[in-house]
Order: sequence, then structure tokens, then C-alpha cells
Amino acid sequence: MLHMHDWYGPRGFGGFGFLEDLLALLLLVGLIALGIVFAARLLGNRNPPAAKTSDNAMAIARERYAKGEISAEEFEAIKKTLGP
Repeated sequence: MLHMHDWYGPRGFGGFGFLEDLLALLLLVGLIALGIVFAARLLGNRNPPAAKTSDNAMAIARERYAKGEISAEEFEAIKKTLGP
């Protein structure tokens, strides 16, 4: 005698076998996507923006010196603090 699992597989037509498979697949794809996003953020952030910040601060100091808002001594102190 044929049982349901012999003809239709172990889950048959009744039950939620296809939904379970679909949810498992979606979970797997989501975890893979999350791993890719995490790896891209981890590997993509190798250069900290400190150099840009220092350049920006130096540009602001030059502008303030040009406007006369700071003295030459203050400008030189800022240059020494920020570095080359």
C-alpha cells in the first residue's frame, strides 16, 4: 500500500512544508546579505577621516588669519598643533 510520504514526499500536500522551505531560504539569503554588508563596512572604512578634518581645520585657520580674526602667533600655534 502506498503511503502519503511514498508518493508526495515526506511532507505531502497537507502541512506547511513549502512555507518552511521558503522561510528557511529567506533567512539564509538575509544572513548572507547581512554578512556582505557587514564585511563591506568593515573593509571599506580603512582610512579614517582624520586627514580631511585636519585639512579642513587648517583651511578655517587660514581663512580666519586672512580676515584678521586671529594673529600671526595664533595662526602659527594652530599650524604647529595640526601638524603638516
